[in-house]
Amino acid sequence: MPWFSSWIVYPVMTWMISAGTAMPPQSLAAVKQLPIEYDGRLERFEQFSQEVVRKITGQARFGREEPIVTVLHILANPATWRDRDCIAVSSRPLRVYLGLDHEQAYTSYATLAHSRRFQAALLLAQQAKLLGKAPVERELLAVAERFDAMSRLLSHELNLVPPPRLDEEWLPILRPDGYPADQQVAVKRIWALFLEAIREEHPKRCDQAAEQLLYLLENLKAVTEQAAEDGGTSRVASRDL
Repeated sequence: MPWFSSWIVYPVMTWMISAGTAMPPQSLAAVKQLPIEYDGRLERFEQFSQEVVRKITGQARFGREEPIVTVLHILANPATWRDRDCIAVSSRPLRVYLGLDHEQAYTSYATLAHSRRFQAALLLAQQAKLLGKAPVERELLAVAERFDAMSRLLSHELNLVPPPRLDEEWLPILRPDGYPADQQVAVKRIWALFLEAIREEHPKRCDQAAEQLLYLLENLKAVTEQAAEDGGTSRVASRDL
């Protein structure tokens, strides 16, 4: 049975992400089942989305949308989300020290990226990590982890591509190294078309791109499965796959 054949098409007509981008439920259901390597483990894209949204925002959801909707929105509209206040900074003393709005519990990626105070304080906190951390330092390190998680989404650092060899990690969607050049181009092109269809609210093209992407990744995964049949072992564990 194909690895993504058990798609669940939920009985909803459509859904909307924060900036008004619509996506057909069939594509959403398919992407939910997509495997991704995250923190050294394989899990479904839906579970990954839940974890990364909670890490970045400190909440199970950012707004009323499903976490996977938020993640797809970030991937499709990175320029918009660079400036969106979604990174949790729960410590008021830290907000004061960094020169942020004292009463605002969230800040943007762009604000932190351009904050010299944040970069300097982070270096000090990383040094203190070896000596024990005060509450503000612990929060600063937590904010740094949220900043890093957001950075990976904005740059599409998503390990969605199965490796050509079992002893290697899964590959970023924009850097499927190790495969023939035409397959690398195809992966990146279809990924771009999928996100473009989301931005442009084109259900038919979205479905087509999602189907093509999953079909291509399934074929690449067959390389790994064949290696397993030949006696290889993978160091990537599975989590509820």
